[in-house]
Amino acid sequence: KICQVEVIAASGQRVEDLGAELAREVLLGGRLPDSCLSARGWGRMAPDILFVARRWLPGLRPFDVTTGPLAARLSRLRRLAERVQELHQAGVIHRDLSILTALQTEQDVFLGGLRFAKAEGVEEPPPDARGFELSYLPCASPEVLADPESADARADVFSLGVLLHMALAGQAPYPGPTLAHLVCQHEGVRNGYLPFLGPQGSVPNLPDPINELCRRSTLPAADERIPDVATWLELFVASSSELMAAAGAAQPPAAEAARPAPVPAPDPDPAPLTDPFASD
Repeated sequence: KICQVEVIAASGQRVEDLGAELAREVLLGGRLPDSCLSARGWGRMAPDILFVARRWLPGLRPFDVTTGPLAARLSRLRRLAERVQELHQAGVIHRDLSILTALQTEQDVFLGGLRFAKAEGVEEPPPDARGFELSYLPCASPEVLADPESADARADVFSLGVLLHMALAGQAPYPGPTLAHLVCQHEGVRNGYLPFLGPQGSVPNLPDPINELCRRSTLPAADERIPDVATWLELFVASSSELMAAAGAAQPPAAEAARPAPVPAPDPDPAPLTDPFASD
């Protein structure tokens, strides 16, 4: 199997903390399914230089839910949810699922970015006053941002809901962009003083079932969300069939979902996302 080697330079206490993080990631990798691009080993090249070897595949690129035919985007998202379900069945919660830690080839979808994954019997990463270095803040659930140790499967449900919202509306439901903005947006919806319509706020003709799935997946309060990825998948398959048919594609079986269509490279200078919570 192919591995990619990452070399990391640090100094002082950060070197020791990074070593502990990498050792944890390698330990966790032994529990992960093959669909995860997990760490296979790590070491020290010099007192202040570490390296880690992670499984890699030719043609990997970041997960794309905003370009290409809608049917292909939904097919990739279904495959990603199946991968997350496999991860949960192994007793692991991702906690940092996003457009940057989910990866795709032309044939399949994989999970990467597992540095902060949570598993029973595996210690949490070394504490850092700055919190986790999350890959893409708008995909992170409120509990991961506030108290990551409390996060459970519903945190990954939230991230899947954000990715579904991006596939349908072209942007995340809570666009941020900063942590402070995100917290205000989460609390505004939680306390009822900001509207939360789901992707129908941007796509009014979207069918109600898939809009409600997206909305319920991304509620700030974890106990109000869809409880697990298995339920999310069942609702996704049922609610996306109408959109798939309208897009001129029959709902693919699981085997077909593993073969997404090629996706064009993203625009290096995309237009800024609009903020649905911004005042006029």
